[in-house]
Amino acid sequence: MINNYINKYRLIFSSFLFFILICIIFVVDANASIEKCENYSQRGLHEPAINHCNTVLDNKKSSDVEANKALYYLGNSYFSLDKLDKALESFSSLIKNDKNYPEAYYLKGAVLLRQGNPKLAKENFENALLLNYTSKQLSRLYAKSLLQSNNKKEAILNLTELTLIEPKDIILLTELSKAYLSIENYSKASEKIDRVIFLNNNYANAYFIRSQIKSLQGDNKEALEDITRALRIENNNNRYLIKKTNILMQLNNYQMAEYNIKKVLHADPNNYSAKKIYENLLKIKAEMSIKQAREFVANKNYLEANEEYSNAIKLDTSNSYAYFERSQIYYALKKYELALNDINIAEELNKSFSDHSINFIKGKILFNIGNIEDSIKSFEKEIKYKPENVIGILWQIRALSKYKEYDRAKIYAEKLIKIDPNSARSYSILGDILLFMGELEESDKYHALALKLDPNYKIATKTFN
Repeated sequence: MINNYINKYRLIFSSFLFFILICIIFVVDANASIEKCENYSQRGLHEPAINHCNTVLDNKKSSDVEANKALYYLGNSYFSLDKLDKALESFSSLIKNDKNYPEAYYLKGAVLLRQGNPKLAKENFENALLLNYTSKQLSRLYAKSLLQSNNKKEAILNLTELTLIEPKDIILLTELSKAYLSIENYSKASEKIDRVIFLNNNYANAYFIRSQIKSLQGDNKEALEDITRALRIENNNNRYLIKKTNILMQLNNYQMAEYNIKKVLHADPNNYSAKKIYENLLKIKAEMSIKQAREFVANKNYLEANEEYSNAIKLDTSNSYAYFERSQIYYALKKYELALNDINIAEELNKSFSDHSINFIKGKILFNIGNIEDSIKSFEKEIKYKPENVIGILWQIRALSKYKEYDRAKIYAEKLIKIDPNSARSYSILGDILLFMGELEESDKYHALALKLDPNYKIATKTFN
């Protein structure tokens, strides 16, 4: 009986000791995790820091102080790994727990600024300042948020005050130069960035900014010198390479511009700005080829013109004018099938070509291919857009006569007479059509009228004395 009681109390005592031991382990583990969370984050070991910080947050026995510290370092590690949404979530949770945590507002502002939300960043920086949190980096970022949220004058005042305290701080001076640049005060912007270069002539970003100033002042040659200096210091900086490309394009040095933008695309094939610039560069080169082709056309060098138009199309497959004009070269070279293919592509790319005699040209091509029916339709569209297009009407009469539709041809011949009642040709053509229709008297009448207007006019099908 006594042994049973002893065994019973032993069991209860053992269970109590086990519970106490578990609690101690939890506390020790929590303390170890918060220390590792903090130490690892400070040392830049962010992945293990995140794991330990989350362990503290998952532990229900963690105190509010420990939880807040874990959120702070968790946000810090996420921010360092550029996981901005996670970092923002951590700092927002920390502020929700403790509205008087100035470092949380500061770091939340830094995250928002990097995310491209300067207005909200500015609000958080101001909250940190209201809680008497000050640091050089906060001052810089606050000034940057002011500038990016369009509070330019306030940003300049803020940065000027800071540069008076730190006259050799090249980051502050650079931001001040950018602020003056944003309000188009180029002399002040130059003054500040020149000061930066004087203090540190190996600071690539200063040369980049000075190249921007020179470009805006219209001095692209000096701008090119500065951006080249920047690239000597940071030769693979894509932002600098894009800037150099733009300057080279302004200087019409398209070969070197292409070389530089291709370097960007090689390093970063998905760079949106670089892709757009390269696309624009190819369009410019295509226009240059078209211009050269037109000069060849003027001198009737159709083969050379064809090569230039083909090069333009290779550079810019969306250039409707290159197809439109090459179709006419193919027509001149009697390559009618190729001409038809080009004219169809041009029409597909540019619906407004209806106002550029595309139907007339297409009608001629179709006529020479032998597709008379479709050529008549094209000439009809052309005349609909330009009712007094005499050449278009003449080709329509020719096509209709070829198709033996003399009744319709007669209508168009009558239109010719209305357009130009003093033209011997108009009366002669109507006389010819009437002859083919078997109306000899009427035919003779119009042929006679043609000769009355021009006695020397040669009538192809005279049937009268």
